Amino acid sequence: MSDRGTRPESGQPPPPGGHRPFPPLPADLPAPLVPVVLGAPIHAFGLSLPKGTHVPCYPQSQTVLLRDRPDGPFHLLAGLYAFWRGLPDTETGRACAALLGSAGYPFPWASGPPVPVAERPAGSLLLSLWHANIGDACVQILVNAANEGLWMGGGVAGALRSKGGIELEQEARTHAPSGIGTVVRTGPHKLRALAVYHAVVIDQNQMTRTEMPAVETAFQRCLKMAIEEGAASIAVPALGCGIGGLDPAEVAASYLQIATRFSATTHRPLQILVVQQDADELAAAAKAFTAPADPGEEERLVEDCLRQYEEQLKKVPVKGLSRK
Repeated sequence: MSDRGTRPESGQPPPPGGHRPFPPLPADLPAPLVPVVLGAPIHAFGLSLPKGTHVPCYPQSQTVLLRDRPDGPFHLLAGLYAFWRGLPDTETGRACAALLGSAGYPFPWASGPPVPVAERPAGSLLLSLWHANIGDACVQILVNAANEGLWMGGGVAGALRSKGGIELEQEARTHAPSGIGTVVRTGPHKLRALAVYHAVVIDQNQMTRTEMPAVETAFQRCLKMAIEEGAASIAVPALGCGIGGLDPAEVAASYLQIATRFSATTHRPLQILVVQQDADELAAAAKAFTAPADPGEEERLVEDCLRQYEEQLKKVPVKGLSRK
């Protein structure tokens, strides 16, 4: 595997006019969060928290946040996000929102917080569906829909290259050719991540329709790699759609099934963001996330899901949110 990416600027001094002191944590944190005292300062992605700050985090993140590690900011953000979702209207929840807004986690905050179209828990894993450009994400792991030659032209690969720089493609190309179903790990370069997983699902020579087994194999390998390196968050596109010709609803349903099976093998929390930029493909993927018990109610549930998403977007700006 290649290097582990560009280290966030965790050792740099805080920016002028940094955040106010983080408020005390309540006695009862949203499950499964636990308190931890930062063992080193974190100054990255707009964050500025000194050593000794008490913050909420997932149990897996305690050891990470007690030390000065490059993945510390991502574990911190995952914990802040989970707390804010659980207790948004508390003093600490608003402080979490201010930090998340400054960092742009998991996507840039414009007039208010970005909200998922739908969510689905699977054991310790949480899958969420987002309408966004994956290149804008701020998560520990970004997944690219790659071809065997690791060329990064259009689609998801092009979006990541435009944000990550030509160096991202150049590093990926050193692993070419790679077989269908394999996953290549590279550094993030200019992306707001710690690593990029290039999931090879496109046959660049034959340009034939992507096969679902290749997508399933690659997605499962991405989850396994993310868990093995203790990742807190991963953003993945609908692999095999677009030029690959697969149905986004089929791919999303496959992700949910694989994550459910995979959750039986781990207790480590992982935020899995399924990212769709195309509106039609987003609506198709939403069908899988709504999972109606009665097939006759499918259209209504999808419409309800999308309507609720639109309503959430109108509920901004968030009260008490700082946008320095």
